[in-house]
Amino acid sequence: MIDVKPQQKKEDIAQILRNVPPFSSLPINTLRKLARKIKRRMFPAESYVFRQGEESKNVIFIIVSGLAEVSVKNEKGKDSIAAYRRDYEFFGETVLLSNKPYPVSVRALTDLDCLLLNREDFEEILDTNAAFASYFSQLIVDRFFSLFREVALEHGMLVTAKEHAAHKRASELMSSPVITCSPDETINMVAKIMRDNHISSVVITGTGGEVQGLITEKDLVDKVLAEGRAAERLTAREIADSEPVCISLERYYYQVLLAMIKKQAKHTIVTEQNKPVGIITIRDLIRSRNTGVISVVDRLESQSDLKGISQVGQEIDQVLRGLVADKAPVPEILDIITELYDRLTRQVIEISLNSMMPEYGPPPVKFCWLSMGSNGRREQYVRTDQDNALIYETPPGGASVEEIEKYFARLAGQVVQGLASCGFALCRGYVMASNSFWRGDEKYWRSKVSAWVRKPEKFNIRLLSIFLDFRPVYGHLALGEDLRVFTNKCFSSQPLALRFLAEDACQGRLPLGLFGRPVGERSGEHKDEIDLKHSVSVHLVDCIRLLALRENLMVTNTLERIYQLHQKGKLSKELTELLETAFQTIMLFRLRSSLEKMHKGEKPDNYLNLAAMSRREKSVLRDALKAIEELVAITRETFLPY
Repeated sequence: MIDVKPQQKKEDIAQILRNVPPFSSLPINTLRKLARKIKRRMFPAESYVFRQGEESKNVIFIIVSGLAEVSVKNEKGKDSIAAYRRDYEFFGETVLLSNKPYPVSVRALTDLDCLLLNREDFEEILDTNAAFASYFSQLIVDRFFSLFREVALEHGMLVTAKEHAAHKRASELMSSPVITCSPDETINMVAKIMRDNHISSVVITGTGGEVQGLITEKDLVDKVLAEGRAAERLTAREIADSEPVCISLERYYYQVLLAMIKKQAKHTIVTEQNKPVGIITIRDLIRSRNTGVISVVDRLESQSDLKGISQVGQEIDQVLRGLVADKAPVPEILDIITELYDRLTRQVIEISLNSMMPEYGPPPVKFCWLSMGSNGRREQYVRTDQDNALIYETPPGGASVEEIEKYFARLAGQVVQGLASCGFALCRGYVMASNSFWRGDEKYWRSKVSAWVRKPEKFNIRLLSIFLDFRPVYGHLALGEDLRVFTNKCFSSQPLALRFLAEDACQGRLPLGLFGRPVGERSGEHKDEIDLKHSVSVHLVDCIRLLALRENLMVTNTLERIYQLHQKGKLSKELTELLETAFQTIMLFRLRSSLEKMHKGEKPDNYLNLAAMSRREKSVLRDALKAIEELVAITRETFLPY
């Protein structure tokens, strides 16, 4: 570490701080005063600013220019990249507040120019500037998030991971440098570039180095050779995928994996400011970890009968255990499991359609299969009872409406039974497409939704609470998307329905007792246990859904709704972060409970035994419940002011 000669005036340091949140919120006079106390230092590339375990240097490091890598050493002494810090970002603040040894190492990847702010001056700003101090409340949320992850993994790990691949970031998985070519390069030359460099893809870049597309070996075969096109006359832009999968350096293993399986891609481009810095292939992911996700996807899509799908479907439970063991974040776990269940559902529908083809032919009109409930929100992690529906085009004039309905009744019946054979139990309330109540054409659905919203009686509110999280998963998806638009418009014109939904969402109390402590049921089979689904999650999910409806949001996922509500200024940054953490806390406890019961051969449920929890776990749960309690209070104030 070397000192930088004082080449700049303190006024320039004040101007630098104006670009660094939350320092940017301070008055210029305060920044000028602060600038007189700040030191400036340069850390050469590849040098360490500090190492994990070292005592605090009692300063915050503010980056003027350069790139820093934050890494954590595991119990085996291996470093895992945790984050990056760039221009006008800072690090070292948590140790400054806690006065503990550094929990991470920070290394300069390039020459790193930093401003150093000492503890005393930092604490003075915290004491005298409320807005500045509130910014650092996120640090408490971050520590809380780390705590509940630690708690869940400490007690909920049911399998041992050979390698924690989920901790690997794209920067650790990628191959570099990236081989590129211009959009005007001939396909003959692209093929030679692949051959000479022993690679399976070439990135297309513009004059500024930005990503404009990707060409793979498969593109050469499918778009050139198989079609008999003249390679010497084609350019890269003509056959390139203009929207390849791109991902940032910081993304984790499972985020890369999810992006690739959603688009059915075998390559992803790692970018920094839209410029390629690396390539990751499916083979790289397989080498990084012997994950079952990729093999489950492949086997699901290759099955031609329900027996085969059912057998592969059971392996999803193992994937879930592996994801938890690999410490994958909750949103990635839910996304991946939902993607696998969606693929399973689509395969069941395909098999059902094929079995009907000889006798009944293809579908007489376009249709769309809808998932509802937790799967509709992309929050399903174990096989639960089915909640699904079916919408099809309103038959044209002269068509046999009765025959069309008979066709989809047969199809829905086969699909529902097929899903049941794969472990998705029949819904006891018959909320399934095989029930004619949950199946019909566009006109039928619009009429039904209009009636529910116009007459928000108790029964209709119950039906809406089931229906409102629907998501199209197969068929002509536009039918489902149009129904979403229509549904939201109904609520815009009938705001009274929102009040009735609010009354339903705010019913019942959260399981908080004296001094805000979590309390379980007082007697019965589940004494000292909390039903995390019906007593906790339902309040968070329903209240956020209600706020999303009022703002005409189209998304169904709870975390996405929270984020978009914040973007529209309807939730404060602090409450947004607390709700996101609360959601993940509750879901992680639910995951843990379900996996423990599955491990014992019991049916998974949503009950959490308070008597078996540590004081630390209860503290984590209490904070999550308080955040949800605040959301319920906001919902009451917004929709039930009197």
